[in-house]
Amino acid sequence: MSRSAQPNGFAPVSAAAWKKSVEKDLKGADYGGLVWKPAGAAPDTPLEIEPFYCPEHMKGLSLFPAPPPGVFPHTREVSSWEVCEDIPPSPLAASARMARESIEGGADGILFREAKASTPAQISKLLSGIDPARTGVRFAPKGAGIAQARALAEFFAKSAIKKPRGFVLCDPLGSGKAWEMKSLAALVREFDKSARGFGCVGVRAERFHEAGAEPVEEAAFALAAGAEYLCALSSLGVAPRMAARAMVFHFAVGSAFFLEAAKIRAARAVWAHIVEKFDRRANGRMTIHASPSSTNKPVCDPEVNILRATCETMAAVAGGCGSVSVPAFDGRYAPPSARSQAVSRNIQLILRDECGLGAVADPCAGSYYADTLTDKAAGAILDLFLEIEKRGGFAECARSGFVRRRLRESAKRRAERVASGAEPLIGVNKYPLEGERMAARLKNGAFGAAREFERLRASAERGKTPRVFLVKTGDAAMRSARAVFAVNFFAAAGFEITDGGAFKTARAAANAATASGADIFVICSEDSNYGRFAPQFASLVRKKRKNAAVAAAGRARGEDEEKCEKAGVSFINTRSNILETLKQFQKAAGGAK
Repeated sequence: MSRSAQPNGFAPVSAAAWKKSVEKDLKGADYGGLVWKPAGAAPDTPLEIEPFYCPEHMKGLSLFPAPPPGVFPHTREVSSWEVCEDIPPSPLAASARMARESIEGGADGILFREAKASTPAQISKLLSGIDPARTGVRFAPKGAGIAQARALAEFFAKSAIKKPRGFVLCDPLGSGKAWEMKSLAALVREFDKSARGFGCVGVRAERFHEAGAEPVEEAAFALAAGAEYLCALSSLGVAPRMAARAMVFHFAVGSAFFLEAAKIRAARAVWAHIVEKFDRRANGRMTIHASPSSTNKPVCDPEVNILRATCETMAAVAGGCGSVSVPAFDGRYAPPSARSQAVSRNIQLILRDECGLGAVADPCAGSYYADTLTDKAAGAILDLFLEIEKRGGFAECARSGFVRRRLRESAKRRAERVASGAEPLIGVNKYPLEGERMAARLKNGAFGAAREFERLRASAERGKTPRVFLVKTGDAAMRSARAVFAVNFFAAAGFEITDGGAFKTARAAANAATASGADIFVICSEDSNYGRFAPQFASLVRKKRKNAAVAAAGRARGEDEEKCEKAGVSFINTRSNILETLKQFQKAAGGAK
C-alpha cells in the first residue's frame, strides 16, 4: 500500500471498489436491496440512501463543500442554541410563575403557547420578573397574533426595554386571516425601528407537520409561505430585507434523525437563495425555532416520549436551530407540573452542558452521508417549492386545495405505515406495555400517528375487553419466541393475555383453552407444526365454542396452509397489518365499542 497517496497513509478507495466489495459480501443478492428510502420521504421525493458514501459522492453536490457556518447560503450553522422552556396554555399568573421557575432552573428563554395576553397590562403580568433583553421571550399564539404583537410593542416602548430578544409568531396567512396583512406590515416597520431583531412574522411550519407533512413537504410549504409573506409585505411598502429579518420559521422535528437535521440545513440554504432573488443586499439568514414533533407523542407508555424528544432535540441542534422548546412529555393528558416541566428543560440542559452538543459548529459537517442527504433534501425542497410557485404561490395553492390534498395524502401514508408496523412506535405498535390502562388519559381525544391505536385500546378498556389464551407447543425455543410476538401483537390493542403454558396434544390444549373463558386462542409453535396441530385444535375448541377465534403466530405453507385456512385458523406475523387485524379480532370477540 502506498503511503504517499494520502496524508493519513491510507491509499484512496474508489466508490466502484467499495461497491464491488459490498456485492461480494452479498453473495449474489441484489445490491439495490440495500438502497433505501427514508420513511419520512414522500413517494415523489428523490431521496434514496446508498449503503455507503465516500469522497466521490461529494463531487456532484450543489451545496458542498459549504462555506463556514454563518456564511451565505448558511447551509452550515453554529450549534449554540437557546434553551427555551415551553409554557403550555395556562392562566397568566400560572404562566408567569412557570416562566420564572424555568429561568431559575437554567432556561435561556421562554416560549408561551397560546398565552391569553393581548394588552400591555396582560403582557406586563405575564413577563413579571423577566427582562426580555436578557431572557428571550417567544409567543406562539392560537390565531394570527396581531393583537398580541401590538401589545408587546406597546409594552416594550412603555418599559423602555432596549433590544428585546425573541419573537411573536404572527401568521395571518396560516390562520386564514390574510386581511390582517396591513396590520402586520405596520408591525414589521414598528419592530424594525424600535426592537430590531425581535421577530414578528411567523411561518408556522409545525402546523404542516401536524397535518401530516413529510419533512420535505414541511420545509417546502414553509418556504413557499415565507416567499408569500415577502411578496405581500413588499406590495405594502416593506422592503424584502426588512421582512426577511423579521421572519421566524417554527419547524417541528420528527424521529428520522438524519433526515430531520438535513431538512433544517437544506431549508436554510434554499431560503437564503430565495431571499437573494428578492433583494441581493438581504442577509438571507433564516431564524429557526424548533420543537419536537407532537404527532408521535402518544398517551400510551408516555415516558417513552422523553426519549423521543431527546433524539428530536439532538436532530434540531445538529441541523442548526437557533432555539428549541420541548413540551412536557405528559402534556396531552396532564396539567403542567414542575416535574414534567423540569424533565423537558433538562433534556436540553444535559445535551448542552453535559454532552457539549453546542460546543461544535455544525456537527454534521464532514459526514459524506449527512452532507449528501442535505444536498438531496435541498433539491427535493426546491423542486416542490417551484411547483407551488408555478401553481400561483402558496396562497393560491392553499385556496385551490393543493396543500390540503397533499397533506391529507401524506397523513394517510403515514397512518398506513403505523398500522402495518412498517413505522414502529415504541409502546404503541411495537413493545406495548401489557396490561396498561390508558383510556382515562384521552381527555382531549386521540391524536397523531397513534390515533387509531389509542382509539382501539380505549375501546377495549371501555367495552368488553377481549381475552387472549396462548397455546404453546412444539419446539421450545420457537414456541417461546412466537409467544413473545403474540403478546406484543395483542397488547397493542389492550387485550388481556393469558399464557396457557406448553401442551403436547391438541386435545389437552383445547380443554385448557375452552376452560379459560378466553375469546381468542393463539397457537405458538414452529411453522412446520401448524398443519398437524392447528386444524385439530380448532375443531376441538369449536365443539364447545362455536365461533371461537383461532390464530397461529407465524405462517404455514403449502398444504399445511390450506388445511389451516379450511379449519378457520388465521395467521399473525410480521406481514400482518397490525391495526386492521386487531380490529377484526376485537369484532370477533364481541369487544368492539
